[in-house]
Amino acid sequence: MTISPNSGRTITSDTLGFYVRDKVESAQVSMDRISEIATTLNIITYDAAYLELALRRQCKLATLDQALVAAARRAKHPVVTGTE
Repeated sequence: MTISPNSGRTITSDTLGFYVRDKVESAQVSMDRISEIATTLNIITYDAAYLELALRRQCKLATLDQALVAAARRAKHPVVTGTE
């Protein structure tokens, strides 16, 4: 799965990104919230940061990382894996 937004950036499945209204967005995050998600779902902080952003922005999480897919599903959050 590769997404090429109008900005000219390319996001591949192994770099995990959020595709929202034709652009890649970044956001400030709460490290306390990320740590809480990581601990609750037993995932690494790096993965928890992506899940926190998807939860906060109420958008689907796009990833091929099976551990992150499983964690998002445990959190009852929609996931796009590119294999559906």
